[in-house]
Amino acid sequence: MRYPIIRDVAECVKGYADDLVSYLPDADVPDDECNDDESGYGDIRLSMTDDGSWEIHTGDAQYDTDHRGYWGAETVSAGASKAECRNIARDLIEQVKDDYAQVNC
Repeated sequence: MRYPIIRDVAECVKGYADDLVSYLPDADVPDDECNDDESGYGDIRLSMTDDGSWEIHTGDAQYDTDHRGYWGAETVSAGASKAECRNIARDLIEQVKDDYAQVNC
């Protein structure tokens, strides 16, 4: 099995973390009026198939309709640093490897 490169996954994680910044609540809006989308965190998942293709999924996992392959899941904070995104990418890939090993043991 050929796994994705950490750098490539980290770039996707960083892009999502940067996108989350636009959902942060306005400082003038009281906390009790904020939506869950404005929490400053988002769910991110890495899925990979047997042919080595991979895809990043973001947001609520209940909308993931294709559950084939091997998966890893994490939470990323809005505006996460490159180092944080790299660590998340590394963890996502490790989870995919573990999922693959469990299914193919």
